[in-house]
Amino acid sequence: MDSSEAIGDAEQLSDPGYSAGRFFDRMVEVGGWQDMPPAQVARVVQGEAKGTVYAENQASARVLMTMLQGSIDCLPVVSPGEYTHPTPGVSAGGGFRTPDGPGHDGIDFSGYRGTPILAAGDGTVVTVLCNAHTADGAPYSCDVDGSPQVLGCGWYLEILHTDQTVTRYCHFESEPPVAVGERVSAGQEIGTMGSSGNSSGPHLHFETHMAYPAWPGTAVDPRDYLAKRGVRF
Repeated sequence: MDSSEAIGDAEQLSDPGYSAGRFFDRMVEVGGWQDMPPAQVARVVQGEAKGTVYAENQASARVLMTMLQGSIDCLPVVSPGEYTHPTPGVSAGGGFRTPDGPGHDGIDFSGYRGTPILAAGDGTVVTVLCNAHTADGAPYSCDVDGSPQVLGCGWYLEILHTDQTVTRYCHFESEPPVAVGERVSAGQEIGTMGSSGNSSGPHLHFETHMAYPAWPGTAVDPRDYLAKRGVRF
């Protein structure tokens, strides 16, 4: 932020909630902030020319963050049989089979790289797969960022739920840490948001299907699917 800009009085600026809110409000206006090193984001937002102040304290900040994460569980508490948002707090973007995207069989949640992705409901993992290739069919790694020119879902997994429906999660940052045949619970972290496969930036492509195996003919709008299971967004 420009130091000459009035952003609040001394009492407001000493309030962590107020200061953090002003910082994040400005941060989301910075193009490409999701892929910048934290020190660079802080430098751009705060207008600090050298950026060394932030970089010098980054290691200490990571230690503090790790300590806090070890004692504070921020994931939602979900009872058996219930469903949850796959990326709590992240708004939905690209819609289900819109006029501009009739073949888009899910919805997109765009966030920052490393955002936790949660199992939407109890079930069994039935697919963990790297699905990425070029237009001519040549394989493309899921361990690097894809692009709009790359085809496929990148690292993705599917969960078969107890009601025999399926949820599909695409574009993981890396290979999901769960295996085919593993039982997972609603709200359990199943990986992190990335940009593998056909992707222009970190996001989760989320699909819901009414039968297994999942294919376009079984896909339904995830908003309706989750609404019927008590989850609205």
